[in-house]
Amino acid sequence: MQSQNQTSKEYFNSLTIIHAALIAGQLMFIGVLVYLNRSESPTSYSENHNDIFLILAPVLAILGILGGFFITKNRLESIDKRTELKDKLEHYRTTLIIKFALLEGPSLFSLVCFLLSGNYMFLGLSAILILILFTYRPTKEKTMRDLELSHKDRLLIEDPEAIVAEVKTKS
Repeated sequence: MQSQNQTSKEYFNSLTIIHAALIAGQLMFIGVLVYLNRSESPTSYSENHNDIFLILAPVLAILGILGGFFITKNRLESIDKRTELKDKLEHYRTTLIIKFALLEGPSLFSLVCFLLSGNYMFLGLSAILILILFTYRPTKEKTMRDLELSHKDRLLIEDPEAIVAEVKTKS
């Protein structure tokens, strides 16, 4: 594996692309499901299992929100303030992906529940989770605040041409 340096601009562009792709994928899935729901009637599976979905989907949503909050908090607290900026940003990227996934999972589960049951409550729950995910959009300001960066590191983050991270690539 080789390492490729990333500038501040490239690092935040890559985070934004990951975030946008997760949201776009869910929105496209919603579009397909709404189309399918209008075309066909819900399956007979929905009549037998709708009650469990009505309990399970909101519980998973709450667990995803809380899990994302606590896991993110613990992971950010575990970052040693003396480590290099590159290491902090790599750890931060991983933490954000975990946080995003903990919202995306329950959202997709809610969408599958909608597919099986035709109940628009699940669509609404997924929309709420997508809105929450949207508010987690990565920015330089949030990164600097979350990582409690030194003045020197803040200057590097604010400089779009400064090398701030590494990406491991296969050659």
